[in-house]
Amino acid sequence: MTLRLENLLSLDFATMIADPADTVSQLEKFTGANGIDSAVFNRRVNDLGNSHWVPPAELSEEETAAINLYLSAA
Repeated sequence: MTLRLENLLSLDFATMIADPADTVSQLEKFTGANGIDSAVFNRRVNDLGNSHWVPPAELSEEETAAINLYLSAA
């Protein structure tokens, strides 16, 4: 499988928190989904201090390749 930059969406966490409406707009445009509620950014999930916290999974080779592709094009 060949990864293409047009199939990648990069979101900055700080921007996501500062401007959820813009993030939702980007997500909707990229995915074709409509009506995403920006209030989802107000809900915390999988907090480190939470007793149900689950550590993140390791990135797959394909995910790592996608990140490297994005970074090399930046």
